[in-house]
Amino acid sequence: MNETATALDIDTAARCRAFRALFATCGLGGSCVDDPGAAVALASLAGQFAWHAELCFELLPLRVGIDREALVQMKTPAADAALGVLAAAVERGDAATACALLFEVLLPRLAAGVAASLDATVAGLDGPRARALGLVGRDLDDAIERLGRLAARRGADDAAAGEVRSAVTDLERQLAEAGPDAAPLAVSGRGG
Repeated sequence: MNETATALDIDTAARCRAFRALFATCGLGGSCVDDPGAAVALASLAGQFAWHAELCFELLPLRVGIDREALVQMKTPAADAALGVLAAAVERGDAATACALLFEVLLPRLAAGVAASLDATVAGLDGPRARALGLVGRDLDDAIERLGRLAARRGADDAAAGEVRSAVTDLERQLAEAGPDAAPLAVSGRGG
């Protein structure tokens, strides 16, 4: 199945998979991280990510030879591993690391991919995709700004700043080494 899937379909499905993972992780973070402000921010983001996943799923084609759910379930090893690093921070209740990973690494990469996809979309030919990508991009930009304000408030008060910085650097290095194989978290991915 999925023998008729295009590169655009695969990228859209990978983005859907990433947003589903972010929904689950941020939803859990809303109930178990160690900082009330971060918990509220993560819970709010979870709702947005659920909607983003649904928008991406709806952009997948309805045609013979395509199983949309199977396409979304296709593994993206480097991106899945990166999202697993975030999930591990949330499961530990480590709000500082979780928010830093989202703010500094994951959301900017997702936003760059969405922006590249939007730039490659001709609104007159694919209006629904252009509208969906525009909404998702705006939400991601807002989320980055919100997490940035949260990070600024925490500032130097965080005793574990070195560990947080190390986690961010390690994840950034991991994704940079994976290159396009980290889609949808690859900075120079295929677009779509």
